[in-house]
Amino acid sequence: MAGLLKFVRSRTLPHVPGLPHHESEARQKLQKELFDFNKKTVLHGFPHKPSALAYDSELSLLAIGTKTGQVRIYGAPGVEFYGQHESNCAVVKLVFLPKQGRLISLLEDNSLHLWEWNLKDGKSALEVVKSYRLADTKKEELAKEEEKKEQEKKEAPVEEKEKKTEETKEGAKKEEEEKKDDEKEGEAKKEDGKDDEKKEEVKKEEVKKEEKKEEEEKQTEAAAEEKKDESITTVCLTSDAEMLLLGTESGDIYMLNVKTFVPSEQVISRDVITQNVVVELRSATGSVEAILEHPTDPDRFLVGYRRGLVSLINIKTLHSDHIFSFNQDLESIAWVRGGRKFVAAYADGSYIQWTVDESLKSLQTATTPYGPFPCKPMTKIDYKTSDGEDYLVFAGGMPRASYGDRYTVTVMQADVHVAFEFTSKFVDFLLVSESGTENGEDNPHTLIVLVEEELVLIDLASADWPTHRLPYLQSPHASAIMCTAHHSAVPDALWKNIVAAGEKQDSLHSQREWPIVGGKSLAESSERHDLLLTGHEDGVVRFWDASGVALKLLYKLNTSPFFVSEQEAHQEHDGEWPPFRKVGTFDPYSDDPRLGIQKISLCMASGSLAIGGTAGQVVVFEMGLEEKEKELHEIYVQIIDRDNFIWKGHEPLTPKDGLLNFPVGYQPLTVLQMTPPAACTAIALNSEWGLVAAGTAHGFTLFDYIQKKKVMARCTLDASPAESGSPKRKTFRKSLRESFRRLRKVRLRKAHTTESAPEEKKEKVDKEKVDKKKKEKKDDEVKAEEAEEKKEETEEKKEEAPKEDGKPEVTEKPAEEKPATTATVEGEEKEQETKEDEKKVEEIAPEIEKPEIAKAEEEDIVEVESGKPEEKPAEEARPKSPEKTEAKEDESMPSVVRCLCFARTFLVNATTHNATLWAGVSSGAVYIYTLTVPEGEKRREEEATAQLGKEIQLKHKAPVMAIQVIDGSNYPLPDTAAVSKGLAVEPSMEGNHKVVICSMEQFKVFHLPSLKPYCKYKLISHHGAMVRKIGFIKYTSCKTPLENGSWAKVAEKPSADGEMAEKEKEEKDSDTAKEGKAAEVVPVEETEEKAKEEKKEGEEEKEEEEENAVAAEVEEAAPKEEEAEEKKKAELPAASCRPSEDEEYNEWCLTCLSHLGELSIYSIPQLRKQILRPCIDKDDIQAVGSLTFTKEGEGFYLSSSSEFTRFTLSPRVITEATCVLELEEGMRPPPPQPEPTLVVAATDAIAKVTGDIEAATITAVNTAIDKVEEVVVGAIDKVEEVADAVVEKCVADDDDDKAADDTAGEITADITQDSITDHITQDDDKKGVEIDLKSDVKKIEDAAADMNALVVTAGGDQ
Repeated sequence: MAGLLKFVRSRTLPHVPGLPHHESEARQKLQKELFDFNKKTVLHGFPHKPSALAYDSELSLLAIGTKTGQVRIYGAPGVEFYGQHESNCAVVKLVFLPKQGRLISLLEDNSLHLWEWNLKDGKSALEVVKSYRLADTKKEELAKEEEKKEQEKKEAPVEEKEKKTEETKEGAKKEEEEKKDDEKEGEAKKEDGKDDEKKEEVKKEEVKKEEKKEEEEKQTEAAAEEKKDESITTVCLTSDAEMLLLGTESGDIYMLNVKTFVPSEQVISRDVITQNVVVELRSATGSVEAILEHPTDPDRFLVGYRRGLVSLINIKTLHSDHIFSFNQDLESIAWVRGGRKFVAAYADGSYIQWTVDESLKSLQTATTPYGPFPCKPMTKIDYKTSDGEDYLVFAGGMPRASYGDRYTVTVMQADVHVAFEFTSKFVDFLLVSESGTENGEDNPHTLIVLVEEELVLIDLASADWPTHRLPYLQSPHASAIMCTAHHSAVPDALWKNIVAAGEKQDSLHSQREWPIVGGKSLAESSERHDLLLTGHEDGVVRFWDASGVALKLLYKLNTSPFFVSEQEAHQEHDGEWPPFRKVGTFDPYSDDPRLGIQKISLCMASGSLAIGGTAGQVVVFEMGLEEKEKELHEIYVQIIDRDNFIWKGHEPLTPKDGLLNFPVGYQPLTVLQMTPPAACTAIALNSEWGLVAAGTAHGFTLFDYIQKKKVMARCTLDASPAESGSPKRKTFRKSLRESFRRLRKVRLRKAHTTESAPEEKKEKVDKEKVDKKKKEKKDDEVKAEEAEEKKEETEEKKEEAPKEDGKPEVTEKPAEEKPATTATVEGEEKEQETKEDEKKVEEIAPEIEKPEIAKAEEEDIVEVESGKPEEKPAEEARPKSPEKTEAKEDESMPSVVRCLCFARTFLVNATTHNATLWAGVSSGAVYIYTLTVPEGEKRREEEATAQLGKEIQLKHKAPVMAIQVIDGSNYPLPDTAAVSKGLAVEPSMEGNHKVVICSMEQFKVFHLPSLKPYCKYKLISHHGAMVRKIGFIKYTSCKTPLENGSWAKVAEKPSADGEMAEKEKEEKDSDTAKEGKAAEVVPVEETEEKAKEEKKEGEEEKEEEEENAVAAEVEEAAPKEEEAEEKKKAELPAASCRPSEDEEYNEWCLTCLSHLGELSIYSIPQLRKQILRPCIDKDDIQAVGSLTFTKEGEGFYLSSSSEFTRFTLSPRVITEATCVLELEEGMRPPPPQPEPTLVVAATDAIAKVTGDIEAATITAVNTAIDKVEEVVVGAIDKVEEVADAVVEKCVADDDDDKAADDTAGEITADITQDSITDHITQDDDKKGVEIDLKSDVKKIEDAAADMNALVVTAGGDQ
């Protein structure tokens, strides 16, 4: 067997994919034109975790900052700019510089960044030009303070020494006085007592001073720590856009010059602001909460502190004009137009309207809109005037006990009061007013509200304040996304019907134009319509326009009204207070998870739609142009036909009874309910045949939605979990255990055969009893080993059995052998390339009971008689077991149906093609059914039938992820309905069809209808990766055809003629292979085969026949495949594969996403790898699971729960935001110029230095010129001497009289250095002259260099 495997490997080595393959230069150039990976071209959806909002009313631009450091700018539809800070800190605040095309961002780390729109490659780009961080200036201040402390410490010891010296002098004087006054003892004693008291007092004073110093040092250290920890809490841009005021937690205000982005030395301290405040109110400060410039006086600012104090200060005089205080924490303030009033919102849910003209006595009573009970803080407030009644808008303030969990923004205008309710946390809001109002009023027309999961624009200029329909920034995750599907080149008729149905759903939206219209898009409008479908948890399917940069919602299909479910519509509040109105589309809560959409299939030719749900429901829709009323009928299909099966999952959905009203748009035709109601895992629709196929974790069914009948159903619970090769169930411990068991089994059986064979030959009669005993012992050992395995497996099952209710519990007996009507043919043996591959196969492949062939991987092709339809496939595939089976759905089960597809191809023979259904299962099985579908008028009368034609079982038993049939031109077969309606090119039906089967571990191509292997690529062996997503994509060259009208030679696309020749050669060589080819392989195993021929056991004889058959097939295929491969390399692509001169070159390739997040492209059908690029982080499970390929080379994946990232693999198809921001001249201020004083001082210094060195420069230059003249004159004399010598030589050698008559002066005039050198070098005797000439030339060069050096030094001094 080992020799046979070596032979197989040696003969098939040239065809093993993944080996080094040297591509031609033309092919490499073509690869660059076909494939090019761009990781991110555009972002669709809503930014993840928004944290800041800003609006430029002059340029009509909207800015959103996120918690991950991103900055997004949006204008007119298609105008988008993206920016990312180097640090991933959250964006706290965004401020536009009006009319300048600039933006300032404040991050959580106290850093400020200035962004600009600059032109690059003909389009505007957003980039950071300047940055500043408050902590840097604080460090400088702290460093200065530390220097002062060090100087004070140095001065302190000197002062102490002086004090000590003075004390010693005083002590000496006192001693002298005591000696003199010895006579007066009484008086001396009194004086001594007084002196002692004075000394003690002095010591006490010194101790007090030291304690004061220590306290001051502690206070300064605490203040320094506060400054280190303080952060920027708010910013305010002045009206002239020259200064930016920064409020901090310490209460101080810093000033930043916007032009230079350098902080000003002036700092507005909290103590300065509150110096005129009553002592009792000075403590009511805290951090700076808000800074607002006066509407009419740019020198006055309103500063609000956290603890309720508000001060109106003059920034020039630093004097506080007015003080406003309240006993609640301040949340927000806003000016009223004119600057005579302002409103302040507080933490208790109240607000106060203050009058600036009055002082503290103007305190008004606080108004609590939703009181009198305690309310939540009113986080932001704004006040706008209008021609009619004024607008008051605030966020929050809801009653804490009853509605404390509501996120609201309230708008009040006279008697109109609406509390807009949102389903996610509030971030910020803005009011957009009309610019240039003549009457001096604000007149707001749009309220922009940013919450964590969506953006909502409310039209305040229309009655009832409706919401705007968003052309972008819509939330695709309004309900959790469960599946996606993309369709390119949607027909115009279907597109118009979808758009018309969506417009009727938007009757409640505002009819005014979209207010954000800044910028200009340079992208050309696409004539092609692309559709992105998303299925959601709440039973809704959304249709998105994915043709350009902006992802726009076209239509929404809701399936929940068709069923009786636990989910009920939220009722509006009946006149209750507060007056809530729910706005926005984000609704993360689904009361009934059974409504979730798992799979979507759309037929673009007919417009039919099929969706599969979580509860096993399949709904087929058709496009209705008129509103209808009809009943909805449901058909139940039993997937598992067993009495002993118990389903422990959720109940199926029940359709509503009676007449139902269906609006214009997609209307249901029928509802198919699969039982048990497991989630739909695969779905396929063919509108031309009127069939839909759906699969679950237990099997699949084929349904005729025209006649509303079940065609067939197949249970896939044939393989037990122990036999499954699913990588999810495999563990390292289990794989090692299986490997050791397999080795022990082989050794036991080999020992058994070697002992029994010679004994049967020599002593057949005498030692029969001994042989029987030995056999019994060996059999007992094998049985004991198997019993131990079963015990261990049961123990493992108990350990791995899920304890939760949501996971499956499957217990069943092993299936019996298949009926005698089936014939098993062993397929191609898998090559053992390396020892690592063998280990991987042992870890992934299940136990194989064959003794030696179990070491190699095989594919078993089971051909089933197709004479009779399969009426009860579940019973035939598996008989009923007396034991009960309890199961729930689980994707890791081997019975999960992973993929379904329809195709018209050759399955029975190579001459007639049939309608077929292909089903791939997680156990590695592929079921192929032939379909009989009546045509024309008979379609509604006669029944469609299905019968099992063939079955493929992959021995590595990895889940089958995708199946695709390709025609003779190596193009994937299009939808039959699209071909019949002219929407797709008719495929080649002349034969040579192949099928590509993609499992989780490898790709393999089979010939049809023989199902002989063509080639394969083992992804898990080459890259250690497993397949997650598969796409068959058409890649078009990004360049025009060659000038000569020909195309580059492509080895990957074999010609149809070459395929036919290969097929004919296979038929001719088949007879010779049967006669002698097998014999050529047999001698490799002669000794083993002779020993086996002596054995009389039937199983061993079968194994010999299988090995010989494999060897014969390999011997047949090897030379033919080599010749075919050489022919493919030598020939150009066929006419069916190669486009004409007017067409563009394209290739269909298999594109794969692995679980490592890598994208790879493989040619069809050779499966040669073209590129391999990393795309997604392997730990981002959501992104890997949500990826969807398009047919043109693009892809979508969820980079977050709310946003799609779009990428491309084709340089021809790139969707990106190409836009420009047009600014008028003079909008941006000129760059800062140096101060005039510095310029004047520099000019004076330069003039003085110039006057001083002018004389020295002139003399230096004159001396240099004299020196050069001397050298040049000497060189000229030398040249003349040489010229005379040359002339004499020429006259002597030349016979021409004219040359002799020429004068030396004329010749000298035409002589150059090169000509002289040429003549001199002709004669060896004149080498000395040449050397002298070169030395003279060098002298001239040195003199010139000296002169230049003198001039340069003189200029440098100047």
